[in-house]
Amino acid sequence: MTAAPAPANLAEHLAVRAEQAGWSARPAFVEGHRVWTHGEIHDLAARMATVLARRGVTAGDRILIALPDGVPWVSAFLATARLGGIAVLVNPALTADEHRFMAENSKAVLCVSGPGIEDHFEADRWLGADQLSALACTASPATAAEPVTARAPLYIQYTSGTTGRPKGVVHCHGDPAAYWELVGKDVLDIGPDDVAFSVSRLFYAYGFGNAFVFPLFSGSSAVLTSSRPGPSLTDDVIARHRVSVLYSVPSAYAALVDERGAGHAACFSSVRAAVSAGEGLPGTLGERVGELLGAPVLEQIGSTEAGHAFCANSVWANSPGTVGLPVPRFELELRDGTGAVVPDGAEGELWVRGPTVTPGYLGLPEESRARLVGGWLGTRDRARREPDGSYRHLGRVDDLEMVGGITVSPLEVENVLRRHPSVREVAVAAVPDDRGATRLHAFVVPAAPTGEGSGIDGRALSADLIALARRRLAAFKAPRAVHLVPSLPRTPSGKLRRHLVRQGAWGPGERRAPRGGARSVDVHRARKDPDMLRQLMPEHGFYIGLMFREAAARHGNVPVTLDRPLDIAPDAGTELGYAELADLVDDMAGRLWAAGVRPSEHVAIHKTDNVDIALLACAVSRIGAVPALLSPSLDGSVTGVLLDRLHAPWLITDHATLKGALSGLDTGLARGVLTVDDAPDTPGHTVALATYEGAPRRPAVRLHPKEPSLITHSSGTTGIPKLAVHCPYAMWNRLVPQKALGRSTRGEPAALHMSYVHSRFYHLLGVLLHFGSPLLLLVDPDPAHAGPLLAAHRPGIVETHPNTFVLWEDLATAPGAPLSNVRAYGSTFDAIHPRTVRRLLGASRRRAPHLVQLYGQSETGPVVFRRHGRGDAGRASGRRVGNAIPGFTRIRVVDERGRKCPPGTPGAIEARTRGRILTYLGAPELYARQVDRGWWRMGDMGYQDRWGGLYLIDREVDQIPALDSNLEIEDTLLSRLGELREVVIVAGPDERPVPLVCTRGDEPLEDGRWQRATADLPGMSAPVHCRFQDLPRTGTWKIKRLEIARLLACGELPTLSPARAGG
Repeated sequence: MTAAPAPANLAEHLAVRAEQAGWSARPAFVEGHRVWTHGEIHDLAARMATVLARRGVTAGDRILIALPDGVPWVSAFLATARLGGIAVLVNPALTADEHRFMAENSKAVLCVSGPGIEDHFEADRWLGADQLSALACTASPATAAEPVTARAPLYIQYTSGTTGRPKGVVHCHGDPAAYWELVGKDVLDIGPDDVAFSVSRLFYAYGFGNAFVFPLFSGSSAVLTSSRPGPSLTDDVIARHRVSVLYSVPSAYAALVDERGAGHAACFSSVRAAVSAGEGLPGTLGERVGELLGAPVLEQIGSTEAGHAFCANSVWANSPGTVGLPVPRFELELRDGTGAVVPDGAEGELWVRGPTVTPGYLGLPEESRARLVGGWLGTRDRARREPDGSYRHLGRVDDLEMVGGITVSPLEVENVLRRHPSVREVAVAAVPDDRGATRLHAFVVPAAPTGEGSGIDGRALSADLIALARRRLAAFKAPRAVHLVPSLPRTPSGKLRRHLVRQGAWGPGERRAPRGGARSVDVHRARKDPDMLRQLMPEHGFYIGLMFREAAARHGNVPVTLDRPLDIAPDAGTELGYAELADLVDDMAGRLWAAGVRPSEHVAIHKTDNVDIALLACAVSRIGAVPALLSPSLDGSVTGVLLDRLHAPWLITDHATLKGALSGLDTGLARGVLTVDDAPDTPGHTVALATYEGAPRRPAVRLHPKEPSLITHSSGTTGIPKLAVHCPYAMWNRLVPQKALGRSTRGEPAALHMSYVHSRFYHLLGVLLHFGSPLLLLVDPDPAHAGPLLAAHRPGIVETHPNTFVLWEDLATAPGAPLSNVRAYGSTFDAIHPRTVRRLLGASRRRAPHLVQLYGQSETGPVVFRRHGRGDAGRASGRRVGNAIPGFTRIRVVDERGRKCPPGTPGAIEARTRGRILTYLGAPELYARQVDRGWWRMGDMGYQDRWGGLYLIDREVDQIPALDSNLEIEDTLLSRLGELREVVIVAGPDERPVPLVCTRGDEPLEDGRWQRATADLPGMSAPVHCRFQDLPRTGTWKIKRLEIARLLACGELPTLSPARAGG
């Protein structure tokens, strides 16, 4: 039996959908202290339909709804739809003339509004919202909805009127379903648990989709406020209702950032996405909003004519600085003044065609013919298509100014001026001077009051802005004068009225300053301010695809030694140099391009562990694609989950991995499979990279600094790893402090054993290449293998994982003195045992060796560091991981309510850093849970001393109720029992602590020594003796404590018998 088709009438469709999906009792709208469920909303709308029918409303009648956001608006709209009427959506704050124009233009038979508008209409053509609601309470619900088709008119909205009189736009019953499917679902991934708040109101296209369509189609909820919210109300709504998706416009985001910076306290940790539309979002503002909210800022562009967004950044793919990719089922073209399509990279007017584009303007046939041609809508927006397929908004077609016979884009100038921290808003326009010549003038709303006794000197700010423009732009683009004004002329939806800016007058008290007045500074009198300009940070980025070539150009062919040949070039041997590796990267990049890989596409690298994982990552990055590094230790099921989250990536692998970890995996999860070796018996769409040997080399592609450029995954100690998305700007902010730490050892030979799928490797490699260090890159950490290589190359720098250093402790006294020349050790990813620190520093014969300990995560990079010297090694504490990195990171410890803990009081560790990842790919909700007002939850428990030093206690998930800190007890046991190589304490099935011990040479642990060592420690079970190599570890050699506890409970952990001597 087939299911009945969904009704076309929108009101009936939504009511049936809620009932069938089981949403009727779920919250739909929150208004003040009242929560309305989906069932209550549809019941109220059906009762209102009865009231309207009694007033004579029938199918095809047009009802003007002039109400603020609220449940009366929602129910009045649904009631009108239920009757087959057409809702005319207008702003209740418009003037009487504007309301009369829209009523007459739309031929509305009835107006539903609040008080204050009734005088504009005849008595029989007006119905108060309060009266309608009261009558609905006693009315019976309408039994049947008016049958309509999906193309029947549903509502009329009016354009924002940026260029003159607003125009009426008609949309149909089927359009909202498309808004939901194509934007709410596919782009924003709205789900039943989301809570929305829209600064844009319901009577605008943007707000209509955000706060009406998406909640009713998804079973989620929206918070409605009758007044347009300012920063304080937005703060309060987000904190009180745990808003997860915030929709706003750039001017409101600017006000929120400024006010929030002034000390407003609110918790933004619930926000997983901030959506921006309505006008262009300046890049610097987007960064500030993202930092404030701790969530990705997704810019999109749409129009009243299209109904909602037609081009958008999504939770899956965000390209800051652009308006994203075309929404599914929409086509975009860029055309020049003659109507011809322009090539990629060229500027043109944006034309759009899609399923919800209006067929025409109400009563304006000539305007319709001019703007709507063959189903294509001319948006009057200027844009450029980027190489990754995203579109960069460049302003309106009619925004261009003519200055001295040269065309200038005001948006370009505005984007430069907005970089100044004292600028909240800015508009640039050409203004005629006394001689009739046009000159560019900038109209600036300062971030704080100006004048005597205020925080900003108006004259100095004007001079600074002119100096900034002249420094960053061609001379003819720099404003001749700057005017400081209290506000800019905007439409009710927040769009700039540039034609009023040109006229220089836009309402009482908001006129531009008079020519030559105290707030106007002529360009010829402007002073350059080098100090201020030095403080302005340019858009930096760290691009791994370029680092080998740049290092070879800077230092020549510095030697690089490998401990095994490369899988991508087995004949190259193990002795190479910077130049050979740069050539290999360039060659692989050309082959990948020939195979079809293009900029911004995801390329998963999952192969046998070897250095060429890093070289392949660099090659992918060089052509602007995004390498996604998957650990060789992942099993097939986990790899399948991660490939699915990557959304059909390319996959680079090898024969051994295809036959091993990937055997049985659906390779259809990948767009294409490329192997580094010949694998003739693999699936048909698998191609060897050797097929493209000799492919032309490609020029390097630099992605935008805030665009995804590298994907790694978390360690997976607590389950399925999360895909961490890095961008060049965040990576640069990790690289710079590490360069500073490495400056004292620049040029020293370096030996590395580190996971090639971890972002830390690329930052460390970038530092070493920058300083020209000869390299020894190790895959196998076995002391018997690594020791002779270290002895032969005598590195001055050694960096590896803390657990590898535990393995290498015995090298301190090994033949050949492999660690005798080490000047600097580097340890990261985890705490390091004090005993290990002492043994390593004691092995060096250098005058002042040191060990730098870094604490951080894949998501943040290093946030804390500590330097140990030989003199203080005896006092080293394994739990004190150090202090924040000055100028780059901040650290704090908070209680369960998010309040900062006093010194010495344990709590949850949080970090703030410009090196934070953009998001978790495919799991943005998990990312959102980790962020609290810009602070990242590290997942560790610790405390700070009065000097800010951070002490690590435990991972939150590893805490054992019977112990204050299992890590401290582990350090104590390692210090007391020299025969121990490792000790790990986990919770047993009964929550009693169980110590697992690994001894040197796997010798039995003497019972008496164990009893004496643990006599003053909390009670624990008898120790379980196992081999060091049998402990489950992540790709970065972290101990998988939860996995150990599981294996112990199941009896599946390999152990040595007896567990201890005499046991």
